[in-house]
Amino acid sequence: MNRTPTFLHPHLDLSVKPVDARAKMEPNLPWADCYSVGFRISTQSHDSFVHAMIFADSFERLLYGIEQEKETLRTLPSELPVLSIDVVYLRNMQTLDTEYLPQADRDEIEELTRAHLKKRDDNHFVVFGIIGENTLALMDAYTTDAQTAITWVRYKRIAPPQDFTVLEVRQAHPASTWFEAMFREAARRMSAIEDRETHWSGQLH
Repeated sequence: MNRTPTFLHPHLDLSVKPVDARAKMEPNLPWADCYSVGFRISTQSHDSFVHAMIFADSFERLLYGIEQEKETLRTLPSELPVLSIDVVYLRNMQTLDTEYLPQADRDEIEELTRAHLKKRDDNHFVVFGIIGENTLALMDAYTTDAQTAITWVRYKRIAPPQDFTVLEVRQAHPASTWFEAMFREAARRMSAIEDRETHWSGQLH
């Protein structure tokens, strides 16, 4: 039986109230526009983790949506002053589409990702994406957060950077397991609803 992991760090799932950062409000919501995003909120004494859902139809709009969500997170009550809010997890819902990413490729990426991240290192991230139309790429990045990891991969490892479509970023941290569980729960929730646009209307912010 699958069980949601528990952690000593506080964690909160806000994905039921997604941020819609799309430039064009299309009647249908493709899974390619759905991003599961994990945030780390740091104070002097501890970190807490928040899972959110962002709808974006381009990389630039994804970054815009992330900034919107950060503004929302800054309004959450906190016993101590918040030092920083960083993205530490990201996954596109299209990674579950076997027509887009065959199951054999998905299984191989999953196995490699787990192998890379088996030892905890808060500054170690694995970035997965597609170069051009069909070249899969899995790269390690050693930095402080997922956004910086994506930027480093796009501008230091890929030429030109716009040829790279980021699909997933994970950190070598136990919270990644919880983020994965929240990602799959959000995917199940969305899969159960035929008319996604109707479901999300009135809940977007």
